[in-house]
Amino acid sequence: MPLPETALANGGDLKLPFRVGQPSGVEGGIAAQSTNDLSSMPNLHLTDCQVMLYMTSRSRNQSKDAAAASAGFSAGTARRIDKDPRLPSQKKQPRTWRTRTDPLRDA
Repeated sequence: MPLPETALANGGDLKLPFRVGQPSGVEGGIAAQSTNDLSSMPNLHLTDCQVMLYMTSRSRNQSKDAAAASAGFSAGTARRIDKDPRLPSQKKQPRTWRTRTDPLRDA
């Protein structure tokens, strides 16, 4: 099947009528960037699954850097996990303060 003449432009370069790799809808901004690679996104909290994957990789004699990369976080985070191997869900402390006034306190 031959390509239509409108698909070839700029000296024979293939010009597709749609964008490859771009999500539909939003043309720019953070929503248009791929969020599939979570390891490159800053300020994300670790999950229990990531820490368990890191620990499993370390127990199989992988290096700290390789185990951290396979779990999806940095070598610095791996050092922090080695210092305190508790899961993130075990580290979270319950809140002891009020976040807003109680609207039913006077009722």
